[in-house]
Amino acid sequence: MMTRLKEMRKKRGLTLAQLALRSRVDEAFLSKLERSLKTAHSEMQERIAGVLETSPIELFRRDGMPRE
Repeated sequence: MMTRLKEMRKKRGLTLAQLALRSRVDEAFLSKLERSLKTAHSEMQERIAGVLETSPIELFRRDGMPRE
């Protein structure tokens, strides 16, 4: 199961490098988040979601999970 991170990043036309710079999160770590190989702490989730103009709940909701 993948999170929606990659989908939302691409929808906003951002590269991993751009998202990393804007969110102050390491590019390699973001790549692992997109592939569900790592998890992000709440502060990091907030920063990433802020750049992508969404909520952490929506951003890290896994495919197939019901919306709140």
